Amino acid sequence: EPTTSLDPVSARRTDALIRRLCDEMGVTSIVVSHDLVSIFSIADRIAMLYQGKVRMLGTPQEFKDTDDPVIRQFIRGEAEGPMEV
Repeated sequence: EPTTSLDPVSARRTDALIRRLCDEMGVTSIVVSHDLVSIFSIADRIAMLYQGKVRMLGTPQEFKDTDDPVIRQFIRGEAEGPMEV
């Protein structure tokens, strides 16, 4: 989790560095994070794990547009919903 414990400015700079390195070097990077701002800014594809399985694999826009109630609850950070914690 590259942005864990970083202040917001340092976290966004780290995101920009990861994105730039991937673009300039033409490489794939696998980033594990709970920081949705980071994920949506650096990822071309996202996989969300839930209860030990891939719940959804898609683009950031597909995640934002999903009807899946578990994904929506996670993205919105809602305390109430179908997610079991």
